Amino acid sequence: MKKLSFLFLILIIFTPLIRAQQIENIRVKNLPDKLNIIYDLTHEKAGQQFDVKLLCSVDGGASFNTNVVTVNGDIGKNVYGGKDKIIVWDVLKDTKNLRSENVVFKLIATPEKIKNLTDYAQDFDFELIDCFKRNQ
Repeated sequence: MKKLSFLFLILIIFTPLIRAQQIENIRVKNLPDKLNIIYDLTHEKAGQQFDVKLLCSVDGGASFNTNVVTVNGDIGKNVYGGKDKIIVWDVLKDTKNLRSENVVFKLIATPEKIKNLTDYAQDFDFELIDCFKRNQ
């Protein structure tokens, strides 16, 4: 019985980690002088913001030493979760030549603060504190 109680306790402790955010469906579009990296940041809590970082490797992921500096879009601090997030990388400003058969991108999304969603309607301010999905 003690083993079962211990196992149940471990399951309760690690259950929130199972539903952590995920970066999925990463796509890269090659433009004449830029790269668009498109991704989905899913399974986040309502109002969760992230610090998103983009890393690039030209050796198949053995090291991520390629500078990724000249970027804009859904990168950096205060990025909300969602689908079709876009990072635009001006490749030629950071590196003169990015030609390799082994280019690998790595996206890292570190959870930051949760900012409750708000709205205003006719003299009333609303703030979403929590949201539940009811099983039917």
